[in-house]
Amino acid sequence: MQLPQVVVEDAEERPVLPPAAVPVPSPLAEQAITPQGEPETQRVAKDEPSRLQLRDVRVLSEPRQFRLIVEHDGPEIEANFYYLASPPRMVLDMPGAWQLSARQLAPKRSSGDLVEQVRLGDRAGELRVVLDLRDSQEPATRLRQEPGRLELRLNRGR
Repeated sequence: MQLPQVVVEDAEERPVLPPAAVPVPSPLAEQAITPQGEPETQRVAKDEPSRLQLRDVRVLSEPRQFRLIVEHDGPEIEANFYYLASPPRMVLDMPGAWQLSARQLAPKRSSGDLVEQVRLGDRAGELRVVLDLRDSQEPATRLRQEPGRLELRLNRGR
């Protein structure tokens, strides 16, 4: 059995682009469609910091001692803390872009004799933790850090 021969007449020749002329999307670019239906390339910042996930904030109060434990998904961070006298409070600043829920931002009450409440705030480029103190006497303070965890301990002398 013999197949019939197909002849195409008036076929339009299409130019073949050399490989260099074919647009190749960059790995750092994302494609978006404009309202006119044309693709638009947007650059994605290569050095954009990833957001740190705040996993848990725990408040542990005992007589003459208070511990704040912050657990997160990042490496060890360079946190700074300082005392402010009026009104009396300890401030802990943790650099980085943080991802927080509304529940995590809610103030946490403390039943101990050193700290009245703990407040968290997301500021540009850092997470701020404020410990509202019950009196104006500055407590002895120790900060311990390791990857994924930070502990701030306040002690009052006897």
